[in-house]
Amino acid sequence: MLTWYFGERQSFVWAIHQNGLSNFANINLTKKDISRDVKILRKALDPGVSSVEDIPPFDVILSNKLYSQIIKPIEQSLSGKNLLISVPHESLAQIPISVLLTEKINQPPKGSAALKDYQNAPWLIRKIAISQLPSVNALAALRGAKIERNDAQSFIAFADPYFSKAQANNVLAKIETAQVVNTRGKPLNLRSVPKTSNVSSAELALLPGLPDTSIEVNEIAKVLNAKPEDIYLNQHASVKK
Repeated sequence: MLTWYFGERQSFVWAIHQNGLSNFANINLTKKDISRDVKILRKALDPGVSSVEDIPPFDVILSNKLYSQIIKPIEQSLSGKNLLISVPHESLAQIPISVLLTEKINQPPKGSAALKDYQNAPWLIRKIAISQLPSVNALAALRGAKIERNDAQSFIAFADPYFSKAQANNVLAKIETAQVVNTRGKPLNLRSVPKTSNVSSAELALLPGLPDTSIEVNEIAKVLNAKPEDIYLNQHASVKK
């Protein structure tokens, strides 16, 4: 578990292990600093734009800098671990720490041409599974709660669906296509607030594929010891009405 405290003058990070041992480090950031940095990173995560080309570039330099400041000091505590429980403080709770970069990369350009660069970036989520809690007390409450065991399915996931027949054909034929190019200048339906009840299949077909989601659900499945048949990918995650 990693938990932080951001103060007016000093800030701290704690790494608490399952066996009770802990590490501690000072952070060279103030509450004002973290608020400023999070606000900058959120601009690309929640852009409020209507086109892919209008999405501002994600500040990869700041992302790696923030990782170096708030996680790097206790990075060794994550070695050999499969799950990181994050308990953020103040403005840090406004972004998922999974979008922090563990290594430096060049700043991708603006627009759809950069999506491939982001896909291959060294995000923290690629190194370790991450869950987030509002407080340390919440973890104690969850672990202290009695859970009734039954035979009901506890995990099911759908990821990387095909939004069009063309996408399915391209994958099956193993043809590398720059699908993101086809989204230039076209309306962007934000997935953070999906309203698909009145959306036509033609509009959905314009959406680019989501290959990274299959990686995410497989990592989550490993942590939860889920069965392979509990995960539905590609054509199995696509429903034609």
